[in-house]
Amino acid sequence: MIANRVNEIAASETMMISAEAKKLKAEGVNVINLSMGEPDFNTPHNIKEAVAPPNGLKHHLLETTPKKTIQTGIKQALDYMTEHHTQWFCDFREGGLPGIQLLKQSLNTTNLNSVILARPKNNTYNPNEIQKLLTYADGIGLSSISDWDYPLIQKIVQTTHAKNKIFALHASEAHRENIDLILDLKPHLLIHMTQATKNDLIHVADEQIPIVICPQSNHYFNITPPYKLLKETHTTLLLGTDNAMLTPPNILKEMQFLQHQTTQFTQEELLNMITYTPRKALNLDDHIPGLNLPRSFVVLHHKSLEPLLKI
Repeated sequence: MIANRVNEIAASETMMISAEAKKLKAEGVNVINLSMGEPDFNTPHNIKEAVAPPNGLKHHLLETTPKKTIQTGIKQALDYMTEHHTQWFCDFREGGLPGIQLLKQSLNTTNLNSVILARPKNNTYNPNEIQKLLTYADGIGLSSISDWDYPLIQKIVQTTHAKNKIFALHASEAHRENIDLILDLKPHLLIHMTQATKNDLIHVADEQIPIVICPQSNHYFNITPPYKLLKETHTTLLLGTDNAMLTPPNILKEMQFLQHQTTQFTQEELLNMITYTPRKALNLDDHIPGLNLPRSFVVLHHKSLEPLLKI
């Protein structure tokens, strides 16, 4: 028996847009589909060409696209996350202070909660810019040490730690990077670590630094995270969707993708990757588990992990 509340669930506007775009294309209409995860342009399958600063496609688009168009895209992503049961999200915000302002303006029209990790507008250290970013954001999130002059990262990290803000870093994604240099920065979060060795992961686990894995984004670039090593080394894992240019920000779909890609993790471990563990890693008020559970929650199928009902 299914409760009558199921009938109250509204259709996803984003999915309706995608369906309409496909219908028009089938009718021969020239359509540029900008719904989530559907970029109507060829995205490079080389990580550096696609997303690496300062010359990757992502950064070129951010520099040349009108701010109003970017804001529309941000709003679409926020609406999509709301439709797909997200309550909190952590965003690596490009574009310096203007990028933070665009996101915050869009957040004013939603009920979503955010953790904003800012990034300097260019790969340079400007002490005034960093101070402003840390005033308006929850921390700093940088691309890999390979993209920066290491002494500049050290200055940014010193300021971030002094402000008691979060410092997160993409690491060892396309190729292995020096784990000692990474750990010397004392990051609160590491993203990817797909090319890390077992010894690297042991060091990360010893330092109790969580790793955010992004299976669908990695799959796009023909990369598979070292799931067995991550499990063997008892690394603390979070699950992320990475870049919305490549994959929709739907954490439940990300979890389902991971479930089909590997059998290394139990359902409880998968669920912890998107609930308890990220809340703890990001210092959020934790109600999982607890007596004062939020009133809004999602019911998932016990095998497929498909959402059945939002209450």
